[in-house]
Amino acid sequence: MRKLDNTRGVTQGLVDLKSLTTGKSGWDDMAPLMKELDVAGYNYAYNKYEEHHEKYPERVIVATEFMPLYALDNWKMVEKLPYVIGNFAWVVMDYLGEAGVGLSRLVPDVPVKPGSQKGDGLGAFFNRDSWPIFNDYQGDIDLIGNMKPRYSHQLVVWRKSPVEMLVHRPVPAGMKEIVSPWGWPDELKSWSWPGHDKEILQVHVYTRSKLVKLELNGKVIGEQAVDGENSITATFEVTYEPGTLVARCYDNGKEVASQTLKTAGAPAAIRLTADRSVIRASRNDLAYIKTEVVDADENVIPYADNVLVNFEISGQGKLAGVGNGSPTDLASFQQPERKTYQGVCLAIVRPETTPGKINIKATAEGLEPCNLEVTVK
Repeated sequence: MRKLDNTRGVTQGLVDLKSLTTGKSGWDDMAPLMKELDVAGYNYAYNKYEEHHEKYPERVIVATEFMPLYALDNWKMVEKLPYVIGNFAWVVMDYLGEAGVGLSRLVPDVPVKPGSQKGDGLGAFFNRDSWPIFNDYQGDIDLIGNMKPRYSHQLVVWRKSPVEMLVHRPVPAGMKEIVSPWGWPDELKSWSWPGHDKEILQVHVYTRSKLVKLELNGKVIGEQAVDGENSITATFEVTYEPGTLVARCYDNGKEVASQTLKTAGAPAAIRLTADRSVIRASRNDLAYIKTEVVDADENVIPYADNVLVNFEISGQGKLAGVGNGSPTDLASFQQPERKTYQGVCLAIVRPETTPGKINIKATAEGLEPCNLEVTVK
C-alpha cells in the first residue's frame, strides 16, 4: 500500500478470532502486523486498550468496528486515553444482505430451560424469523438516509446533543424482545400510539445532565438522577395518554435542555421536500425527494406504515428509484409507487441534459396530494 501511496497512514480492522475458537487471546499473534500499521484497528475490543498500551506503548489505536449498544463504553476510552483516536460504528447505514442481524425480534416470553441457549446470541438473528427481512438493519441511518434511534443515543454519547427521548414500541402480552449484539431496542421518537391508551409504555431519556424530570400534559410524572459518565439513560414507565411529553434536564438545579414529543393528529396530506431545489442538467446528478404523511399541522405521522404513495414525474427528469426504511418491504425500487414506513418514503429523480423544470406529484388515497418543482440548470 505504501508503494502505491506514501502520503497517508495505513490502518486495518483486526478482530481476535482465535479467542472465539480456542478461548485464548490472539492479539499477541497479531503484534508483528500491528507494528507495520500507522494506526492499529481494533474490532470490538475497547476493554483491551489499556492492557495493550502497557505492552506496546508506541501503538496508536482506533476502533475500526464497535457495537452501538456499547457506544458509551467505547467513547469513554477515546476521551480518557490519548493514544485512542476514535471509533467507527458497525454500521453507519443499512445495507442489503446479512438480513436481519440488527433487527430486534419478539419471541414468546417463556422460562429458559436448563441447558438451553441463553441470551440473544447472533445465531438467533440469522436463523429466527428472517423472511421477508432483506436488509441487515444494523445501521445508524436507514436505507433512505433517515436517522435511527441508535444514532440519537450516540449523539448524546459524543456530546453532540444534550438530550434525546425515545419511546419503546409496546410489546404484546406474553412476548418479549430480544436484541442482537449489533442491534438496538425497537424505540421511536414518537408519542403517537393509537390503540394503546392506558397502557404502560417505556420511555428512555438519554442525557449527560444530572437530573431528568418527565412531564405529561403539563404534569410532572417522575424524575431520575443520571450519572452522566457511566450511564446516560433515565428510564420511565408511563401510562399512555395522547398529548405532550416533555423531558427536562437539570444541572445544579438549573434547566439546561429539554425535548418534546407531541401526539400527531389524523393523517391529512402528503408533504414533499427536495434535498436541493436546483440541480445540474446532467444524468449524473440526482434530486432526493423526501415524502412524508403529515397531519393538518404538518406533523409527521410516525405510525403511518403502508400508505401507498404514487409518483408522477413530468418535465426535464425521470424517476430513478423509490424506497423506504423498512427492513421487510420487498417492493420494487423502480416502480412509480412506494409504501411509507414510519410515515416516510423516498423518490429519487434524475434530470435530463436539457435545462428546465421537473415536476413531482405525489398522491395517496384519502390524503391531500402534493406537487414539488425542481429546477434543472
